[in-house]
Amino acid sequence: MRQHEVISAGALSGVLGGGVMTALSAIGAALQGDDPSLSLAAIGETLAGGDAGASKIALGALLHLATCAAIGILFAAVVPREFPTACAAGLGVGIALFTAGAMMSTIVPWANPGFRARIQAIGGTWTIAVAAFGAALGAAPFLRRWISGAAPAAADRRPVPAARAPVAPSTRAS
Repeated sequence: MRQHEVISAGALSGVLGGGVMTALSAIGAALQGDDPSLSLAAIGETLAGGDAGASKIALGALLHLATCAAIGILFAAVVPREFPTACAAGLGVGIALFTAGAMMSTIVPWANPGFRARIQAIGGTWTIAVAAFGAALGAAPFLRRWISGAAPAAADRRPVPAARAPVAPSTRAS
């Protein structure tokens, strides 16, 4: 296992997923009439407290993307490079939902007690956003192959139809 390939692919897939997660959370909040930066502000309160203003949104974005990159690196370190991308996406969704549940029941209540109450305004959207983050983690094996220059996994290649030999016309007399 090459460290550079795992760290690069994992961080990239994690940050990509974190961006998708942030965008979906912002859209969900806006559709419900809330501030689109609701989720980033709630995350930022972990470091900045409740009265930090705009700086808590920036801190929230940094903390969120750093956490997503770390989860992406762990995912890339565990999932083999040859793992098919579609299977990795499904596994990523499961791991992301499990990780979110574990974090919401252990780490988040200790680090930011108000987060759960703030994020419940977009609860269903947040769950979909977490699943989308997990699907983006599934890009890690593909990115590892791309970074290393390895051939795509067999499941990622589409079969090429075999060339057919020309069929000779029938010589049967009518």
